[in-house]
Amino acid sequence: MSKVLYPMQLMPSFKDYIWGGQKLKTLFQKQTSMDPVAESWEVSVRDEGMSVVRNGEYQGKTLKQVWEYLKEELVGRHADPFPLLVKLIDAKEMLSVQVHPNEKIAKKLDSEAKNESWLILDCETDSHLYLGFKEGVAKEDVQKAFLDNTIESLLRKMPVQKNQVCFIPAGTVHAIGKGCVILEVQQSSDTSYRLYDWNRLGKEGKKRDLHIKQAMLALDVNLRPQIFEMEKIEQIEDSQRYLILQTPYFTIEKWSVKEYVKIPHIQTTFEVFFIQKGKGKISANTTVDVQMGETVLVPAKIPSIELQTEDEIEVVRICLH
Repeated sequence: MSKVLYPMQLMPSFKDYIWGGQKLKTLFQKQTSMDPVAESWEVSVRDEGMSVVRNGEYQGKTLKQVWEYLKEELVGRHADPFPLLVKLIDAKEMLSVQVHPNEKIAKKLDSEAKNESWLILDCETDSHLYLGFKEGVAKEDVQKAFLDNTIESLLRKMPVQKNQVCFIPAGTVHAIGKGCVILEVQQSSDTSYRLYDWNRLGKEGKKRDLHIKQAMLALDVNLRPQIFEMEKIEQIEDSQRYLILQTPYFTIEKWSVKEYVKIPHIQTTFEVFFIQKGKGKISANTTVDVQMGETVLVPAKIPSIELQTEDEIEVVRICLH
């Protein structure tokens, strides 16, 4: 392979967890025979769910192969380990109540830390998220509630609407409620400790495993994330730029573009574009046609990025600092 840099259209890896549905197919034209479709791993170098490049010089190569070959030219200054995992999630039913470890606990448990965020792409009128414990809950209360099967009574149940966002720091006990379709941006980790699973049975007719010892070590009863709205930060002619979230781990924006806009790209970070609505073109050394539901990775060392459309296109932009 020669070291060619261009916008890479990615084929995702799908997951058929028991709580999934059909909305990734109906809303975003995801093509798979899998049923249900719970998750679509859009940007991943993980062996358990690998993205594959579907266009250009690296067509048919896994993103991991391309990353190992290009390193800083692809990712930028945070090249190793690969910093992000980006997923689409369709929660037809509630996800388990779980927690991810921070760096300190992850080292102790020989696992991987995970901080993550949720952008609500679609939801029902009565959809909720579960984010942390109620005020005054102590670890002893959590341990007792596990034994009594009353964990649900301790959780903060928060209503949610389309286009809202939240950041879930490591240590936060959380769950996605039914009816939510979410874009999840996180550190490249698949470590989750399940604390409660709504007493349901898995595909084999048995309850899924819980990870109580690890979860109790990882959870912080004082973390209570908030749900908030994205903020408009710039108007460029007829196009709008919104800040969704800025964290030490990643930055997420939304761009609503009419006709044309040049993205302010710095060559220290790669850019991920998820096409939430419409169709158009991304130009970065070369031009690729994109449409709703696609995810494109633009390498760090490309000098400029432009978005074009004949009508209007909405994209979620993800990058590092």
